[in-house]
Amino acid sequence: MKRAPHCGAAGTLEGQDSSDTTLDDEYDDEEEGPVDVQAIITVPVEYFSCSNCHLVLDRYELITHLGLPETFEVIDEDPDFGEPEYGND
Repeated sequence: MKRAPHCGAAGTLEGQDSSDTTLDDEYDDEEEGPVDVQAIITVPVEYFSCSNCHLVLDRYELITHLGLPETFEVIDEDPDFGEPEYGND
């Protein structure tokens, strides 16, 4: 949550596409493979809104002009890696 420049209330940064994903693995010497994995996803800011003052910034230029961050991070505690492809088509 970031503060709205107009009223100082907590606002929401939003975005749709991820620009970078980093995996944070935790290993145990007694286990084979990672015992805990989380994905840290960097998302470019596309939208800022404040439910208190109803401020909406929906353009990159407005967001950066007011000094709001250009990206934010989301942590996925249970990333889905999907099933591997075996090529048995």
